[in-house]
Amino acid sequence: MSRLTRLEAGTTTDPKISVSGGWTAVGDGAASGSSYLYSATAGNTATITIDAGLGVTSVLLVGANTNNNGVATISVNGVVVQTWNQQNYSTAASTWYRTCAAPVVLTPTQSSNGCTIVLTVVSGTVILDAVDRYTTSGVTTGRLTTFGHSIVAGGQGTGTSQVTTASRFGGLLAAALGMVEDNQGVVGEAISNGWPSNTTAGWTRIDTGTLWEARTPEIALLMHGLNDVDNFVHTDPAGGSNYTSSEERYKQRIREPLWRMHANCPGALLVVCGITNTVDVTIPTADKQRWSGFLPGIVAEPTMANVIFVNTYLPMVANGGSALSYFASTPGYDPLHPNLQGHWEIFRAVYREIRNARATASLKVGL
Repeated sequence: MSRLTRLEAGTTTDPKISVSGGWTAVGDGAASGSSYLYSATAGNTATITIDAGLGVTSVLLVGANTNNNGVATISVNGVVVQTWNQQNYSTAASTWYRTCAAPVVLTPTQSSNGCTIVLTVVSGTVILDAVDRYTTSGVTTGRLTTFGHSIVAGGQGTGTSQVTTASRFGGLLAAALGMVEDNQGVVGEAISNGWPSNTTAGWTRIDTGTLWEARTPEIALLMHGLNDVDNFVHTDPAGGSNYTSSEERYKQRIREPLWRMHANCPGALLVVCGITNTVDVTIPTADKQRWSGFLPGIVAEPTMANVIFVNTYLPMVANGGSALSYFASTPGYDPLHPNLQGHWEIFRAVYREIRNARATASLKVGL
């Protein structure tokens, strides 16, 4: 693993973080070190010292988004490299959630000689929770890490219709690519933790740094969204007041693992899959399509690198839907999870995009 020990800000601020002006420490169990710093005075700064000799190649500043947060700049050795907007445009006061800025990528000279990174308040209230420093890891050749919910985890169905390790889309993909699948799927998991449940969800596994960043895969696949749209849109008890906040949180929760994996392992190919369900009538089709529609835009953002998007929704519609792609009849009726045919359709869609991205002759299967 190449993430160095996290620098905490708050009641026990790390000595590598120094502040000027009025910053206040607040105890909060949702914060990384159970406390954070904030300032609402324009021009106040927090300076992070990156020592020489550590080989740090990129840095992520961890803060929070709330309904009344502000804007700050991030500079390296006096040059502004990023504007960080911590405002989430929500009207709900309860939407505090921890997040991070885009990675600050250091030049070879800054990495070798050390540098200073300065967070400067521009307007509103700015929060600094922690700082993550990365050194670059090489990829583990032949490792395919699949990270997500129950469709990634597999195991649905009964009897002869059981989705086995080999017949899951991840298993099929690993076989076609000549790789070994490192399956990190968790049944029922969402990534936009904190509203209204799933507080120890996918994002928490990513934030700890002990799982996602430790894998150093050649290819990393991320599939989240079905449980997110179910938890944060369709069943949102606050209705429209938190709808935009839910969307923004989901988008940020998708950005963050991609940023972190690239900071940790820049040679990896990152694959983001859309929402994979066509027949669950409890979630409106428009919501599923809309939330999948966020992902191509995220993948195309300037802060992304080595990332591709795979639409795993439309292939399920075009190639069977409820008739062929889900457990729509006994044994094991289940309108949420793909059956063997459904996993094959997901595999075909993902494999084609990886093949196009890599343009390599070493793949074993031609579709």
